Amino acid sequence: MADIKNIPILMYHHVMAGDGKLLPDDSSFVSLADFKAQSGVLLAAGFTTLDFNELGLILDERMKAPVKPVIICIDDGYAETLKSVQPVLSGNRQKAVVGLVTDCIGEFDDWQKARKEYYRIIDEKLVREYSGLCFSFVSHSKTHQFLSRLSDSELEKELRDSKQTIEELTGIPVNTLIYPYGDRDERVKAGLEAAGYRFGVSISAKTGYVLEDPLDLRRVYVKKDESIRTFMRKISPWYLWYRGFRRR
Repeated sequence: MADIKNIPILMYHHVMAGDGKLLPDDSSFVSLADFKAQSGVLLAAGFTTLDFNELGLILDERMKAPVKPVIICIDDGYAETLKSVQPVLSGNRQKAVVGLVTDCIGEFDDWQKARKEYYRIIDEKLVREYSGLCFSFVSHSKTHQFLSRLSDSELEKELRDSKQTIEELTGIPVNTLIYPYGDRDERVKAGLEAAGYRFGVSISAKTGYVLEDPLDLRRVYVKKDESIRTFMRKISPWYLWYRGFRRR
């Protein structure tokens, strides 16, 4: 089996068409042109995109690991973003994992308080349509709260209800939660296990390598206007190793 302990897990939020000048001044916005270029880099470099169910199969030795695996994560499930990236992914035979905030499906997000069309979350029809096409859907919680601040009963509801909603919509088991704001502690991680999750995806983590703690997976933040050289550096084995080395 290929060594996947430092698999790059990429983090995106908004991807929009345009020259970048139309995008808000926010590092989480990536232009569609940049996303196309980054997707092309992954393709040309021989990376194979995985979802978290496949990652579980690989770790259980029920599926062979590709030589160069990568996971593309898109947080929040914004309709404009998924509409933009779907042709790119399909054209390159790639897939992405989408973290859904289930109480906001078909609505605007309510954590950024910005009533603009590119903040609208995809609806149930599109979740069903996109599922298995080039997207897999995982939980990003029920209401996008800071999970560590919730009571035990509130936390359980955030974790279990969101998982159940997505499974009912897609018919596919959900084994992963992407922590809102990257917020988690040992109680939250224990809650994930109790709710039937295998993986918890953060932003940064104090682990030596990416898969060291399945409930605290570290991601690579892809920011607005990054050069291809920077992107290639961020997905390189030495970069992922070095980030873990600094956290030991």
